[in-house]
Amino acid sequence: MRKLAVIPMAGLLVLAISAPALAGPNVSNSSGSATVVNGEWYSDGGSGYAYFATDSMYGVWGEFLEESGEWVPCDESGEFYGFVGSRTFGWSGDFAIDVDSRLDHATVSGTIDVFTETVNDCTGEYGGSDEPVTVAFSAELDGVGDAVRFRNSGSYKLPGEFNSHGSQSGRERPATGSIDLGELGTQTFDSGVLASISWRDHTNN
Repeated sequence: MRKLAVIPMAGLLVLAISAPALAGPNVSNSSGSATVVNGEWYSDGGSGYAYFATDSMYGVWGEFLEESGEWVPCDESGEFYGFVGSRTFGWSGDFAIDVDSRLDHATVSGTIDVFTETVNDCTGEYGGSDEPVTVAFSAELDGVGDAVRFRNSGSYKLPGEFNSHGSQSGRERPATGSIDLGELGTQTFDSGVLASISWRDHTNN
């Protein structure tokens, strides 16, 4: 049974990389851009997220996760907790993103392959299908509040062995919206982000 580790979204989670332009036998320079759209929802009975990005080298990548259930103590000590409920998750490489230049509005549409399983982390019992179901989806988000510009840089160096430095910049804006997954239902985002990113990287080893 395939399982998915739940990783909270934290702002921008991906940078795009274009094909490297070789400047020498052990030197590479790369640059690229990305568009990111994501949203998450949460309630007493469950939570989930949807994440979609275009990458100037690797194409597109999307993730979806929804959990319905609760975290319960797995023993009398109360030190160990596990999730008991149902989980629907999937990935997509078949969608299109349209975001306007002001980050006012975004649409995402395509298909996503999803798995559904029942989960009992305390007993280690998991049930469901090993074969995904392909569903059509569409999402719409509207930017709210002000767009924020960001810029940062970093480097990593091992003297005489490896040297890398890079920079990234872009804009991100909080957003609200929803995603419609057909037979799987519709979820309204409690929070979301629209972002555009560009970056450069240099390595020498």
